[in-house]
Amino acid sequence: MGAIEVLLIFLTIFIFSKGSEKLLPRGVPLSQQTLYDSLQDFTCLDGTLRVPFMFVNDDYCDCQDGSDEPGTSACPNGRFYCQNVGFIPHDLPSSRVNDGVCDCCDASDEYMFGNCTNICHLLGAEAKRAAEQEAEIASQGNELRLQMISAGKQIKQQKQERLSALEAEKIEATRLKDEASQLKQIAENAENSALEAHRLRKEEQKEAEEKVKQEKLEQEAKEMFEQLDSNGDKLLQPNEMKKEIFDQYRDSDDLSELKLLFNSNTDISWDTFLEAWPKVKPFFFQGIEQNVPEDTTEFHAEEVTVDYNDLHTTETPASFDKNEQLSNDDARVEEWEKNVLKSDDEEYEDEEDEAEPEPEPDDEDDHEGTREEGEQDKPDDHYDENTLKTIEEANKARSRFESAERSLQDVERELSRVKDCLEKDYGPEEEFIPLDGQCYTYTDREYTYKLCPFDQVVQMGKSGGSETRLGVWAGWLEDSQYKTMLYDKGQTCWNGPQRSTKVALQCGLETAVIGASEPNKCEYELVLKTPAACKFPAQTQTEKIHDEF
Repeated sequence: MGAIEVLLIFLTIFIFSKGSEKLLPRGVPLSQQTLYDSLQDFTCLDGTLRVPFMFVNDDYCDCQDGSDEPGTSACPNGRFYCQNVGFIPHDLPSSRVNDGVCDCCDASDEYMFGNCTNICHLLGAEAKRAAEQEAEIASQGNELRLQMISAGKQIKQQKQERLSALEAEKIEATRLKDEASQLKQIAENAENSALEAHRLRKEEQKEAEEKVKQEKLEQEAKEMFEQLDSNGDKLLQPNEMKKEIFDQYRDSDDLSELKLLFNSNTDISWDTFLEAWPKVKPFFFQGIEQNVPEDTTEFHAEEVTVDYNDLHTTETPASFDKNEQLSNDDARVEEWEKNVLKSDDEEYEDEEDEAEPEPEPDDEDDHEGTREEGEQDKPDDHYDENTLKTIEEANKARSRFESAERSLQDVERELSRVKDCLEKDYGPEEEFIPLDGQCYTYTDREYTYKLCPFDQVVQMGKSGGSETRLGVWAGWLEDSQYKTMLYDKGQTCWNGPQRSTKVALQCGLETAVIGASEPNKCEYELVLKTPAACKFPAQTQTEKIHDEF
């Protein structure tokens, strides 16, 4: 221990030993004055040890809590109190005492070296000016806050009135929807009945047409059968079947064509002839046009005729060799089946394809696309007047129901929004309600942040791009006294948690976001200035500045 330090210790002992005069040791706050009584032994503040008062500030740490060395750096856990008369007092770790750095504005922490100057009066004057300016802003902001309170209460009252009106509208809209639903059901039942009756009439008409067609076909076949049945025995022998028609290859001994057409190479009965007639009649009328009955001319004008000269054969019929190999016979028969023997269904399909090509969709259908459920039916042009009227009434009933349903959904959506708004906490005096529905942006070097109070916080790149949700409204931070908003359940970070944001409120004459940061991964902090946070005129710094001696 140096001579100067010993001298200081003795000087301290001398000062504290003078009569009843009580001086406060260096580094002790006024609030602890009674605990440092120079006329009695000192008890460590943690109560673990009692030492002579001369051990206080002797640059040796006796107490475990460092309370015996408030004015030296002997104890690593000690605290030094800066009185800072004329400015704001504060304490600091005792390790910073006599370290050559001026921490106290009154220079009391560097008493050994004396290299610091007391500037508390200068700082106090500057603080006083700043405090007066802050108090002025707080006063003006409080006036704006009172206006926001008035507006907030008015908005809340309007929403409560709107809630009552919407509840009544919902009851009425529900009634109208139910009524429209019943009328729609009645109209659709009538429509279904009319369409079913129309379908039955169509089927009956089709059956009648088929019956007439079949009768005509049978009459046609009967006339031809009788014409061919030269001996009137009700059977057609092969020699009665006109070889010039059926024996195309002039091989009278080969009856393969006859077998293919009638599935028989023996006498043909009326029933067999009638069954095969739709398939074989083209050969009759192509081969014996002069014998076509007069009443069938129109009917066969549309029939598909076959020109046997077009058959794809390797030889002409005149040069056909009856001793040709069986494989060639089979190939010839196959050629017949492929090119000549079309079924009635195939012929009719070809005729329909030629007569009724598929219509191209018009522009309107292209734009509308496929009709979804609830869309009105388009009446068929072939419906009778009563059916068309029934369909029209059903379409109108569906339209009325859809309109009533949309009206009810609109009321329910607005009702949900109003209820959600009334359930939010807008502050003790509803002063924050005017902020709801507004959005405020802040741009730093990389991102633009958008805060929509009581809704959400989003972030986007400064150069644009998609938005990233940083959180949705979750309420006020507990015990923050309406000073910090919390937004959570934002988008999940890659390999991290869901994003969340805290919004600290400060008093300001205008509402604006003035700062943004990300102190932890996926945890953001914004600073919002607003008159709604100016609850009362701020306590000036001059009220905190005190004079202590």
